[in-house]
Amino acid sequence: MPVCLSSRRELFHCYQCGNCSAGCPVAGHADLLPHQVFRLLQIGGEENDRTLLRSVQPWLCVGCQTCAARCPQELDLSKVMDALRAEATRADCVPPAARRMEVFNRTFVEQVMANGR
Repeated sequence: MPVCLSSRRELFHCYQCGNCSAGCPVAGHADLLPHQVFRLLQIGGEENDRTLLRSVQPWLCVGCQTCAARCPQELDLSKVMDALRAEATRADCVPPAARRMEVFNRTFVEQVMANGR
């Protein structure tokens, strides 16, 4: 199943400087670095999409916006991670290491939808 992101077009503005990965507080704990997520999305293809949907990185992203603040192209990686989490859930591709995070994420989103922030 191809990864479908509404913001995929702006991903091509990323020139792989690595600032997002250098500032990410969880980059050392994930299987992919943030700039690698962008690169796999830029390249596309079924194998890369499968890698992204089975990656733990989107589930570890805390949405701190450090990546967006450091990005010279002002790209919002947190928004991309949100979309990847949603796509992985839809495609039933949540990696085993992220199952508990998926339950938390789903519960959190349901509560925000029901009660607001």
